[in-house]
Amino acid sequence: MLTDRLSARQRRKREAVARAEEGVAFRRPLAAADPGAHLAGLAKALGNLGSLQADLGRHRGALASTDEALGMFRQLTDKQPEAHRLDLAWCLIRFGDARVRAGRDLGRALAAANEAAQLYEAESHEGQEDFADEMRQARAVAAGILDARRDNRQADQLRQAEGLSKGPRWAKAVLATPYWLFVGTLAFVVDLISGRSLSHAASSGLDVAVLGFCVWWLVKLIMRYRQR
Repeated sequence: MLTDRLSARQRRKREAVARAEEGVAFRRPLAAADPGAHLAGLAKALGNLGSLQADLGRHRGALASTDEALGMFRQLTDKQPEAHRLDLAWCLIRFGDARVRAGRDLGRALAAANEAAQLYEAESHEGQEDFADEMRQARAVAAGILDARRDNRQADQLRQAEGLSKGPRWAKAVLATPYWLFVGTLAFVVDLISGRSLSHAASSGLDVAVLGFCVWWLVKLIMRYRQR
């Protein structure tokens, strides 16, 4: 059943977060004792933990984890820019994505996504490796931030320039509007006007609202998978 699959998926996510938390706890004393050898590993573990927390909906933890990771990578990049610049770009994307999902601190999130794209672009020009996919990922996060800030025109321009895909507008409208409450109420009122009993009208309205909610949740799942 769909509910069983969703439950199993949530359970796997919680288990992944628990393992990531254990990894962070293991690396903290190592980084404190020898930052030169272990601080980068701790920062990477925190960035991964933040992404998993955001995916599970634990936004407060995701914001804290990615913020701490970004501070560590900036510290490392200041000392050894060549060694840690790509790690910084990687973390900036996770920093921005966590804030998009939480709907908070979108100004810093946008700056982080743009900085990540610039770092990847600079690395592509300077080295032999191509970071086109990473640049597109950073631009996709930036476009999502612009959407969250209701700057849809600029978001569309960025997607068009980068060749990025976007979920259909009808899906975004469905997610933004609690229409399932409206159609349930409408069904209730129509039944009352038609002369049905109060209990029958209430039952009919509830059935329609539940069906509408299921459609809303399905669209939400589809949109989440499209963003990955």
